Amino acid sequence: MVPRCIKVSTRGILSISWNDGHEGEITLNTLRTKCPCAECRGETILWRKYTPLPQSDMPGKYDVLRMEPVGNYGIQFYWADGHSAGIYTWNMLRELCECPLCKSK
Repeated sequence: MVPRCIKVSTRGILSISWNDGHEGEITLNTLRTKCPCAECRGETILWRKYTPLPQSDMPGKYDVLRMEPVGNYGIQFYWADGHSAGIYTWNMLRELCECPLCKSK
């Protein structure tokens, strides 16, 4: 499954029209909170685990400046607070869907 159209609304919601007909939505707050990058999630390198420090809510943390596709598998968001390291795969975005249908499952 791949998106046909991705838009950010003024209400702080990412709307995604998928090629299977599903109309998904994810709040920008959820997107940023679930950022998959090592800076936000942590990582393990050579058997050492890096755990990130809690991040404060800086101005612009939940505001998207722009989005860019990454290959044929995902998208990268550029946030107004300067963060842009996370690559969100199509599968991840589908799993994060907060539309009424997905919320009821």
